[in-house]
Amino acid sequence: SQNFFLVKTPCILNLSQKLNYIKSFAPLKLNQSNLNHYLNSSTGTKLTIINLISNFFTEKEPCKNLHNLKLYINANLRKLGIYKNTCKLQKRIISKIFLIN
Repeated sequence: SQNFFLVKTPCILNLSQKLNYIKSFAPLKLNQSNLNHYLNSSTGTKLTIINLISNFFTEKEPCKNLHNLKLYINANLRKLGIYKNTCKLQKRIISKIFLIN
């Protein structure tokens, strides 16, 4: 015979985080006019992130999704030594220049 035990911890933890992770693999649609606006009006770290986004789309990467974009940005920011404290800035920029399906 099998025994079943009730537990206080739900089986699915952080469901919204898991759904956001799954959605991060959806294709991105670049809003070119917003990207151009930011390229022309930004300075410092913001401009660096925007240039990395632009480079990501000009390279021959096969999967242009949010997950791969973030990996690309973070890897290149680490190489430049400016990775720390850029998460919120990245989110703001991404929300302004992408249409996510």
